[in-house]
Amino acid sequence: MGIGYTKKSVPTTIISAVLLASLYSNIAFVNIDNAAGADLFLMIFMGITITAGSITTTVLIKKVNHMEAE
Repeated sequence: MGIGYTKKSVPTTIISAVLLASLYSNIAFVNIDNAAGADLFLMIFMGITITAGSITTTVLIKKVNHMEAE
């Protein structure tokens, strides 16, 4: 959502969402297939993803609130 909001483009939002979802699915599938040590990597990856999502959401909320105030 952050990529599309920055570019102000709906197609960019849809394409980036599909690409990110396929990337996350492939990483999860490879880690599930390789059971040895996959849990730690998957947990770290999920933590990084949640942190990046939280930061992006916070930035977008501030931008939307600033736009509404104008």
